[in-house]
Amino acid sequence: MKTHDSAPLLNFSEQRIESLTEVLNKLKELLLKDELIKTLKGDGISKEFISLRIQEIIENFLNSDRELLLRKTMKKYSKLKENCQMVRKN
Repeated sequence: MKTHDSAPLLNFSEQRIESLTEVLNKLKELLLKDELIKTLKGDGISKEFISLRIQEIIENFLNSDRELLLRKTMKKYSKLKENCQMVRKN
């Protein structure tokens, strides 16, 4: 049974699950659409390099995701700082 106090935590958990699902779906799309992986699959000698390409795509994706999170966090921080300054003035 849900209590009123657990609602924000549950909402956060649901949002996090949705966010992770979205991220994994985007990553899956990148991997499935990657032309180099498709080419490597067709060449028996090059198949061993597929895992390296997948690793490269995942690392690039995670780095770009971190950058996005950092920008969002900095934006929120700036707004909070601005709000604190306004409160102090009043």
